[in-house]
Amino acid sequence: MTYILTALVRQKGAIVSVFLAIAAITTAFTLLSPKKYEAHMKVLVKRERPEPIVSPDGSSAVVRAEVSEEDVNSEIDLLTNGEVLREVARRNNLHDGQIEDDAGGSEGLERAVRQLRTDLSVGAVRKASIIQVDYASKDPDRAVSVLKTLADLYLEKHLKVHSTAGVQEFFKAQASDYQEQLRSSQERLADLRQRDNVVILTEQKDLTIRRVMDTETALNDARTALSEAIAHVGTLNRQLMSLKPRVVTQTRVLPNQYLVERLNTMLAELNNQRTALLAKFRSDDRLVVSLDDQIKDTTAALDRAKAATTVEETTDIDPLRQNITLELAKAELSQSGLQARCVALAADLANWRARLRELDNDTVAHERLGHDIKLAEDKLDVYVKRQEEARIADALDRQKFANVSLIESPVRPYLPTKPNVPLNLALGFLVACFASLGTGFALEMNRTTLDSEEELESALSLPVLATIYAKGA
Repeated sequence: MTYILTALVRQKGAIVSVFLAIAAITTAFTLLSPKKYEAHMKVLVKRERPEPIVSPDGSSAVVRAEVSEEDVNSEIDLLTNGEVLREVARRNNLHDGQIEDDAGGSEGLERAVRQLRTDLSVGAVRKASIIQVDYASKDPDRAVSVLKTLADLYLEKHLKVHSTAGVQEFFKAQASDYQEQLRSSQERLADLRQRDNVVILTEQKDLTIRRVMDTETALNDARTALSEAIAHVGTLNRQLMSLKPRVVTQTRVLPNQYLVERLNTMLAELNNQRTALLAKFRSDDRLVVSLDDQIKDTTAALDRAKAATTVEETTDIDPLRQNITLELAKAELSQSGLQARCVALAADLANWRARLRELDNDTVAHERLGHDIKLAEDKLDVYVKRQEEARIADALDRQKFANVSLIESPVRPYLPTKPNVPLNLALGFLVACFASLGTGFALEMNRTTLDSEEELESALSLPVLATIYAKGA
């Protein structure tokens, strides 16, 4: 501590000189520096305006609720855009009215833009979607004018950048094209329906399929019935062949009356002749014996005649055969009808199947045209919606309704912000203190003389015996 105080005392001249010099320079710089007035404005970045999406699907315009850091940085870059700053410098005559070349530029304008970039401070407010814009100028009115011009040009640039030129015309042209495609597809579908006599293809196809199925069922039933009829006719024919046309209805057993009567007459005549012969001849006479033999034979024949009978039968038409014949006629008639029905049903089935094949062939064309119509309708709806959204976006652009807004307009500053006299003087004196102390210690460390007996003893490591003072010391 003693060393420090000794050094400060020994180098007090240099320390005071350096301190006064730096303090004087700082004070002069602070007091003589030109005053600058700083104007402020704040821009809020929001997501209130819907953004139409150009996409092939039917998604509508969306509004993003959150503002990302990239959005804020994009707006900051747009605020410091060279074209915007150049126009700001031009409108506020920051280039002192220098004549510009054909390309719209000049050396003075470029210097003014560089100076404007230096004097302009643009940054995002921490944890907020707000952009702070500051501009310092010697003239407070110019500071306000520059920021107002910057706000107007920035808003115009924002609307221009975030809008797409010709979008409404594009969507209108696309909607017209798809409307023409829709009309053409509808006309082709109408011509195809008229040519194929089709109103509702799906219902007609379903109806035709049901007709085919019903006809197939009816044909199968008719064929089954025909098979049964053919079998029935065959059975009736076999039954008819096994039956006779007539049947015996009555049978009588009668004797041979005529023969018996004749034999009785002959026997009576023979007995009369024997009686007559017995009157003339004896019983053993040859004539009588011959006549007895005849009588015996006649009696035997009569007995045989009486024993013999005659069967008398009565016949009539067989009713069973008659019924079978009638039923056979009916069965044959039914068989003929079923055969004709099978032929007609087979023809109908062939016609319905041919119609079904025609409808199947038409299905591909109808479905393709239906798909084209559905696609054209969907696209037409999408582009009509997009056209309306683009029209709304153009109207919003004309009304300057943007996703950024000026929440703090620049006002004329009355107090300068630069130079900050108290701060500059405080810093100047602080720097002067440190610089003067540093200078003193540096001179002390680089000193080559010895000023006391203690320094001599310390330097030589020998005791000092005597001190001789120079004359006049």
